[in-house]
Amino acid sequence: MGGLLRSLCKEGRVSTECPVKTSRGTKVADVAWRSAAFLEKHGMKKVELPESPEVIVEIESPSTSAAELEGKRPLYFEVGAKEFWLCDKDANMRFFNPCGELEKSVLFGEFPGHIHLETE
Repeated sequence: MGGLLRSLCKEGRVSTECPVKTSRGTKVADVAWRSAAFLEKHGMKKVELPESPEVIVEIESPSTSAAELEGKRPLYFEVGAKEFWLCDKDANMRFFNPCGELEKSVLFGEFPGHIHLETE
């Protein structure tokens, strides 16, 4: 997932396990994209960020349900996320902005609606 997103972003950086301070405590996004402007302000710190990177990606797993991950969505938007992406257990992608679900990402329109997840 991170590699695919990296290949599409011309500026900015992709990170994994990105901690973000929210009104309900620290949430750790599976993947995040930080624009050049965000990096200038916050860098690539692995410490809790006071605001959300522009794109947050959460991946459903046996230990985290889609409902649990969707519950994080408004928390990330409250602290500045522009888009929230949810990858379900079948590797189908859903894209959201603060107004609701999108047909595709506005920031990365070429990102596919279905991906190949690498398993370790």
